[in-house]
Amino acid sequence: QGEARMNFFQPLSTHFKPQKKDLQKLGGKSSGILRLLQFGQNVPVSFAITTDLFESISQKSEFRRSLNQVLGLVSAEKSRLEIENACQEIKQNYSNQDLLKHSYSELKSNFQKYLNQFEAICVRSSANFEDGATHSFAGVFASDLNIQGFEAYSEAIKNQILQIFEPDVIYYALSNDIDPREIKIAMLVQEKVECQQY
Repeated sequence: QGEARMNFFQPLSTHFKPQKKDLQKLGGKSSGILRLLQFGQNVPVSFAITTDLFESISQKSEFRRSLNQVLGLVSAEKSRLEIENACQEIKQNYSNQDLLKHSYSELKSNFQKYLNQFEAICVRSSANFEDGATHSFAGVFASDLNIQGFEAYSEAIKNQILQIFEPDVIYYALSNDIDPREIKIAMLVQEKVECQQY
């Protein structure tokens, strides 16, 4: 009998004790939140979307070709502007596609079960190389904030996936001897909380 498969959407709590191979799928930021929870720290209600969702999309040949196209421009020492324009065109092309069609029903079910109760949520990147002991990617990945409703949530997930085509992400990776093709984007989903004034 095989091991139980971890769902790509995972509530984070002190009761969740993933195996090492599954912990890696949470990415740096979600793994850090899980550690804080296990140390008894107070954090916003949090959920992880594992790298499985990203990999189900990024392993498609068209997606790989698009990333190789950008890396080819970098390798050929094209201008930053030319690379930014190529990245923008690729992201626009994928924005017009239904990237999440194979995961749509599961995403919607999880949203209705876990997230619909909140006034607003935030979706943040949690890539495999992010917030680690060696590399931080600080300020490189963007977060989607103040999300209300499932359609905005699914767009935020798409935005996070397409950050693999952000020039800042690619340049940061290459400058730190990371092959951008090895980046796997997980996500941290959290309830939006208001700051308290003291």
